[in-house]
Formats: sequence, structure tokens, C-alpha cells
Amino acid sequence: QKTVGASMRSGGSFSEIGSAASAAADALGMAGVSADHVGVAELHDAFAVLEPMALEAVGMAGRGRGAQALAEMHSTGSRRSNPRGGILGSGHALGATGIAQAAEVARQVTGTAGPTQADAADIGLVHNMAAAATSSTAIVLRR
Repeated sequence: QKTVGASMRSGGSFSEIGSAASAAADALGMAGVSADHVGVAELHDAFAVLEPMALEAVGMAGRGRGAQALAEMHSTGSRRSNPRGGILGSGHALGATGIAQAAEVARQVTGTAGPTQADAADIGLVHNMAAAATSSTAIVLRR
């Protein structure tokens, strides 16, 4: 978990999610894997622009390539990012969002996600965010 400031004006960029990048780097490092190993991720997408930004922040897409990576996933039917429709697709139940994300990634890495099952889901990542992106949590789960 990383908090980078108490407000959006605390030195961050409006085109990057610094708290997510820091939290994901720590979580991936503790798990001994890189973002390239992540087969499925539940990324905080309370607003549509956040999913491509989060893809970049957690290292699943290069800087400035989040939207393109997301378009490629959709065109190929990949379920690597937000396979259940993300926060927006599931109603963004405030307070329960992170739990729902973790439960989905747990189902993914155990192969029990049913119709939303991602292909290579041995390692999963949960990214949740709060306080206008000044605070993020990242969790790595594996089979």
C-alpha cells in the first residue's frame, strides 16, 4: 500500500497514477515476479480513463500505451484485465470493491472463474485505489 500525498496537488501528474506504480512495484517485488508474469488483473476503474492508466502504472503496458493495450485485449478477447467487467461493470460497491476484486482474482488463479476465466491466470494482481489516486493498494496472488 502506498500513499503519495493528501491531495491531488501533492506533486503528482494527472496522466500517471504514482501511488499505483509504487504499490505494484513493491507487491511484484515481494512476490518475486514482474508485471510480464501477471496473467490476470483486477484494476481500479471507477472512471473509464483509469483502466488504461492503471495498466501503465502497474507495468502491464508501457507509458502512453495503456489505451492501445486495452484495445488489443478487447480485440483478441483477452481477459487479462478486469475479466468480470471491472469496478464499473460490477456496480462499484463502495467499501466492498477491493474485496470483490480480490475474490475475483482468487477465483481466476484457482481456475474457478467460470465464463470470465482468463487463459494464463497462474499469477494475478489486484489494484485498488482511494482518495483521488493518492493512495493505492496492490496484491499479488498466485496458484
